[in-house]
Amino acid sequence: MTSFPQWLVLTVLAGNGGASDRGHAVRVITSARKLEAEVVLAAVHELNAAGLVTETDDRVTMTDAGRATHGQIRARITEVTGRLFDGFAREELETAGRVLAIVTERANAELARLAL
Repeated sequence: MTSFPQWLVLTVLAGNGGASDRGHAVRVITSARKLEAEVVLAAVHELNAAGLVTETDDRVTMTDAGRATHGQIRARITEVTGRLFDGFAREELETAGRVLAIVTERANAELARLAL
């Protein structure tokens, strides 16, 4: 079982064809999910210890086991998401998406303001 930060690392790697510069992956995750770099780096090291990624120099690469784990988790998420959104009209989902995007934008602005 992977933790949320580990899942994010696997997702970023999968989105980059299975490999990424470590610094790039950390920046993507810390900016998108408001996690500290140390948390993300620890997740990379834990994934490496579990044999789900390999680390060489400044590159992180998914192993076959990492790809399989990512695929299994992705399939479960897709299944649950399908059940959660079942029965809503497309227009309702589009409206909800716009509202959530605005709320997220405002929350990020507030976090940035408070960090000063």
